[in-house]
Amino acid sequence: MSPIEPLRPVGSGGEAGLAPVSQEKALPSKLLARTLGYMSIALLVTGVTAFLFAFLMASLFGEEGGYLSDTGSLVMLVILVIALVAGMIVAFVFSKNAVTKANPPWVSYILYSIIEGVMFGSFIVIPGVSFALIGEAFLITFLVFGACFLVGYFAKGELKILSFLAMAIGFGILACSLLFLPMYFFGGMQAVVLMDFGISVAFVVMVALLVAVDARRLKKIALTSANNKNIALMCAMNFYCDFMMILIRILYLLLLTRRSN
Repeated sequence: MSPIEPLRPVGSGGEAGLAPVSQEKALPSKLLARTLGYMSIALLVTGVTAFLFAFLMASLFGEEGGYLSDTGSLVMLVILVIALVAGMIVAFVFSKNAVTKANPPWVSYILYSIIEGVMFGSFIVIPGVSFALIGEAFLITFLVFGACFLVGYFAKGELKILSFLAMAIGFGILACSLLFLPMYFFGGMQAVVLMDFGISVAFVVMVALLVAVDARRLKKIALTSANNKNIALMCAMNFYCDFMMILIRILYLLLLTRRSN
């Protein structure tokens, strides 16, 4: 360290301890690299699991035209219910261990990625979902996620307005979801599909706003908290879930668009 390099306090709430400015700037970069690296691992595990699960289901229960047999559809439903319950349990265990344990909860993290892969794999076996469509959905998701992440990470303010907008959109989605049954009776199936399309778009916007807010929070955490692997893994889990929610909705929107043409 240069003898004339300025020092700044580091630690939560300005606790004792001085670090050079260059070290302070390196803290967010180190946490960012860990977080995105861990997130990439989860996405890779999910992708591999999804394609393996889809291949297995298609091999065992596939019929002509790309549809699953009645038995296959029942097996798929049972597996999805089990995966949904298991996912909630594993997510709870991950959150608890990440806070209370000294070592990062890698087992529950990878297990959750596998469960998400099984659930995402159920979309792949839907007729009309091709590799090209999945690739297009992934590219759009990557661009949306990346743009919002960069905006949030390099923003100067607290982005409270984005949090408020995301919350407002969330309440709007909840309110509109209660209107599906009345819309079906008064507008028919076409009105329901149109509303579902709008809700899906709103959901993508809501999660994208949360990505920006979370990115800003990530940088703030790096400057005010201990930069350890548990924090990085928790942040990675958060961004991973955001990415998957956007990806699934984008894929759904593309599928609706293709079928309507």
